Amino acid sequence: MVDTNGTPNVRLAASTATGVEHQARVAVARTDVAVLGDGLVARLAALGLACVGVRTTLVQPLDAVDAPSRPDTRPLALSKFSVEVFRRWRIWDAIAPTISPIKHIHVSDQGRLAGASLSARRQGVHAFGYVSTHQAVADALLFALDVHRGSSAPEADTADGSELAARSIASDMLHTVARNRLQSVYVGDACASMEFTDGELSASRLDATLMVGADGARSALRKACGVGVKHWDHEQTALSFRCRFARPHQNRAFERFTQSGPLALLPLVDGAMGVIWTRTSDDAVDLLSVSAADFRAQFQRAVGWRLGSVLEIGPIERFPLHSSSAHQSVSERAVLVGSAAHALHPIGGQGFNLAVRDIFSLVETVVQARAQNRDIGAIDVLAAYAKSRQADQLRMARATRGLNALFSTTAPPVVAGRSIGMTLFDLLPVAKRRMLDIAMGHITR
Repeated sequence: MVDTNGTPNVRLAASTATGVEHQARVAVARTDVAVLGDGLVARLAALGLACVGVRTTLVQPLDAVDAPSRPDTRPLALSKFSVEVFRRWRIWDAIAPTISPIKHIHVSDQGRLAGASLSARRQGVHAFGYVSTHQAVADALLFALDVHRGSSAPEADTADGSELAARSIASDMLHTVARNRLQSVYVGDACASMEFTDGELSASRLDATLMVGADGARSALRKACGVGVKHWDHEQTALSFRCRFARPHQNRAFERFTQSGPLALLPLVDGAMGVIWTRTSDDAVDLLSVSAADFRAQFQRAVGWRLGSVLEIGPIERFPLHSSSAHQSVSERAVLVGSAAHALHPIGGQGFNLAVRDIFSLVETVVQARAQNRDIGAIDVLAAYAKSRQADQLRMARATRGLNALFSTTAPPVVAGRSIGMTLFDLLPVAKRRMLDIAMGHITR
């Protein structure tokens, strides 16, 4: 059932008599879709599917439920498309109080005059995107899960004419259970069966027509389904913290490219700025060992004086940077989303927004399959979904890796070339429009 190294197994339930006999001895729970994970992506996937009338079970790791977690104060940039999805699924109202719109973007290269400025008003939009924090969005999604689990029977809400508009969720349409560890997966003709070592219910097996792996870059479901993954170690560390400057941010976001990596400043609703400062891993260790005054001085040199002097720096969190890509995002009765399928470099802040587009397309696929009386876990249905998402996923993966490599190098010819490129970019409206379409989520899905 489980390899000696602890990796979950997957096999066809109907193909091994021993597996069938074992399954017959345990209590069984049944759902249409099982979503594995407990982060932003898992919660959003469960809500989105339940909103369109799909019986959904969110399967959380036991440690995620029982162990207290420290607040994740990293800034989270939401594209316009992500906001539209939150509104459609009735999540936005819980997130809106934590949101600060991005109305101006300034891109610069440390030590050089070249730069690019973008104005939402000049581009004819209210905002380029919206900034919250990981913790605020996680809390809003958890609140939405709690509310929906106890709401009344489904009522169609088709004011926008869309089948994907949110409905009230029936009390039996969305469940959350905690499990200790995924032990094994059996894939049969009509469903997949997942066995867990422990949990809050007596059943040790959950049968689902479709499994959704939203359980992060070390996805247990991905391993169980035998899907390989390619990893990239960027040898960089992101330092995340809040800070305040002498001048107000005025809803401006800044992307500054330094010799050790990109530095992003995002406007927060309380007037502070959320910072993601990428350094080489060795530099990050050295930087975190200096005094608070020295850290502030080095940060001031890196960020410049556009916002005036740095007045305050909050607690600093560090995150080693890796990216990864699963060899495939679907297999029989299973689909991977979020970091389980592709973990991006944080430059540009597009990882979560890409996951939102994946989830929305998956919900579309499930709705269409059910309307046609098709099996939502059939490989041909899932393959069509994967094909529809491939171009967007590849584009974003290549763009983030390429931008990080371009703006982290100190090679003089490359530095000169990117300075010229930023100057030309600032003068070419078409180039600006295309970049903004990508950043705002206006991409063919």
